[in-house]
Amino acid sequence: KSSMITSAESNKFSVMTLGLEELTFKRTADKTPAHEKVDYQKVDLAEFAGQLPKRLAKQKIFDRFYDRSKVSPALELLVLARACVANGLADFLTRNA
Repeated sequence: KSSMITSAESNKFSVMTLGLEELTFKRTADKTPAHEKVDYQKVDLAEFAGQLPKRLAKQKIFDRFYDRSKVSPALELLVLARACVANGLADFLTRNA
């Protein structure tokens, strides 16, 4: 699930999802099997945001509008745009509009 790190400590981290939900997770030990592992992976924000139109285009109409477990495309775009501005990527938004 796509999220933004809001705090990170050695044994736990908190995220804000694109649906504006705040969640906290406890990291698992290094030897934990991959399918049980709890951790996060950093990605380039500009690259991730730039891929949004392609991700939305791949979604089926049913998935976009009727699956309540998914974030609305408008909210996802708004949260990513705000994150870009907060991270000094405002010019990225105008270049990719």
